[in-house]
Amino acid sequence: MATNSPNLKKRENRQPEEANIRNLASLRLIFSLTLRQLFWSKKSILICLLAAFPPALAIVTIIVKQLELSSVGLGNLGLFSVMMFFLFLQFLILIITLFYGTALIADEIEAKTLTHLFTSPIPKGTILLGKFLALVAITSLIVIISALATYAILIGQMGAYKLMEHLPTLLKDIGVLLLGIFCYGALFTFLGIQTKRPIIIGLLFSFGWESIISYVPGQVKRLTIMHYLQSIFPHQMFPSDMRGLLAIFHKATPFLPSLIALIGICLAFLLFSLITLYSKEYPLET
Repeated sequence: MATNSPNLKKRENRQPEEANIRNLASLRLIFSLTLRQLFWSKKSILICLLAAFPPALAIVTIIVKQLELSSVGLGNLGLFSVMMFFLFLQFLILIITLFYGTALIADEIEAKTLTHLFTSPIPKGTILLGKFLALVAITSLIVIISALATYAILIGQMGAYKLMEHLPTLLKDIGVLLLGIFCYGALFTFLGIQTKRPIIIGLLFSFGWESIISYVPGQVKRLTIMHYLQSIFPHQMFPSDMRGLLAIFHKATPFLPSLIALIGICLAFLLFSLITLYSKEYPLET
């Protein structure tokens, strides 16, 4: 017995390590399968067209300026900031995370693979995390490519020096967009698990509550994700009159509380999603 006890202890010590390796392998598997599923889905065509709109708009704007067809005094720097703030932050990340996030579980139900997935040895938490990370990865890739293209078109026209000079602000912009992708991705993942018509509810939430309430004076705007994203969004390249207008309608929350709020919102909705997955019964597919 004494000779076997060291071997038993070694086996016991190896078990947590082996479990972690299995969980990591399962997470990687779910991530890669979901990423492939989202990439080749029909909705990706629409999403890519939407993501191509900001660079296309930038090209059209430059052509119009060169042909002197418009007398708009907004420079390329100001235009880029406006597009990042309104097109990317308040439209693009919302619509992409909505379409992808609500589909994470709904697509499994439609394909009749959800029960098979949930009866596998892979924990539901690992399944949820793998799918969520795939959502974040593909959305981030699409948004970053679109933002970089828009930046290169508008700021690149001003010379290589300007491209490098304003690169730190671009990186800050992208950082805020990534925070938004995490938060809205977690919210819409929960919405897709919890409700039967997540797209309709998500559209009303995105372009009703988030787009309107975040500009309402008072404390109610603190109940929106958009308020905290706007609070930490860099406005250095905004035209001075627009900065003043934003200051009137939007009183920012300090950086650290905004960051804590965004992280808390993301973790809370992931936790709600996990609780729902464990508590909700899904019928067996036939």
